[in-house]
Amino acid sequence: MVTLQAFESTPAGAGGIPAADESGNAQESLSKEEALPLLTMDIELAMRDLECGKEFRAAYFPKFLKAPTSGGGAG
Repeated sequence: MVTLQAFESTPAGAGGIPAADESGNAQESLSKEEALPLLTMDIELAMRDLECGKEFRAAYFPKFLKAPTSGGGAG
């Protein structure tokens, strides 16, 4: 979310950020050599995010079920 907000608030072409079309896609293309490390990093970050989500859910969900609002609002 922060990345998208920063991207939208920065003028096109400023700070090394390429201009974007209406859908927010960058208009600049990358070579395979430039794109592959970025793809690898993106996949690694996504996998870490999934693992973190599993840990968060395991810690949070039992507390959520014990919350006074569970059970149809009684309590």
